[in-house]
Amino acid sequence: MARSKPKQLSLQSLENMISSLEQNQKVQAGDMVYIKKHLDKIWEHVVSTNDRLQTLEIQANLVARLISTLAVEKLGVSSFSLLKMIKRIEKDTIAADQIQHLEHLYRLEPKESVVKPSPKKRRPRKK
Repeated sequence: MARSKPKQLSLQSLENMISSLEQNQKVQAGDMVYIKKHLDKIWEHVVSTNDRLQTLEIQANLVARLISTLAVEKLGVSSFSLLKMIKRIEKDTIAADQIQHLEHLYRLEPKESVVKPSPKKRRPRKK
């Protein structure tokens, strides 16, 4: 078998390839700057969301303590029955959360149905 000679690229085609690669590099550098900028914004949003979540957890804890204190001191609920109520509420909440999660997982998006107009029945004309 005879070996074919490798084609030599002309100087012009090499310059075209180099300029094309340089343009691609500039575009990719611009894309990276854009992605980094938006990633920084997303990170700031995550930090603020975590702060808000922590504040909400503190408020929920304070409200739970207040309700427990009111139930024991003002309503005369025994601590044992209060503990039973809290456990029952936790179980109900977990069950409701699991149901909601399953509904979310298996929610079927409503299909856009094309409503065809029913053919109108024509009444015979009276003569």
